[in-house]
Amino acid sequence: LILPYFLALLSDAYLESRNCEKGLAAIEEALDLAGDTGEKCWQSELFRLRGEHQLVQRGGNGSAGDSGVDLIEADFRTALSDAQQRHAKSLELRAACSLANFLHTQGRDAETVGLLRGQCGQWEDGSISADLRDAHNLLKSVD
Repeated sequence: LILPYFLALLSDAYLESRNCEKGLAAIEEALDLAGDTGEKCWQSELFRLRGEHQLVQRGGNGSAGDSGVDLIEADFRTALSDAQQRHAKSLELRAACSLANFLHTQGRDAETVGLLRGQCGQWEDGSISADLRDAHNLLKSVD
């Protein structure tokens, strides 16, 4: 049941080393396992990582209407939606940061700002994390 989580960690390590082929294989294995077992706790992170791997494979480029770029955006939006449905605020923030970075690279800064303001506004309790810091920094650079 916990294997999808460990495969997500493995995929993240592959992302850091830019080994997207193995990272994507780990994600697909994790998604298959989650489907078989019903253990979908890390599903949003798996979709987010799949989007990140695909973005790296494309060199961070692409234009709207390009089917590969559309799939990347769909993975980030699925990750965000899944985290919101599960009330997993940390995973929601992480997915929102990935989506916001993607939107920014597409020149969609109004969407980026709206998304990040909404996310940062949820964390007014004084807590800070690397993901929240990233969100604030991206917001400052775009706004």
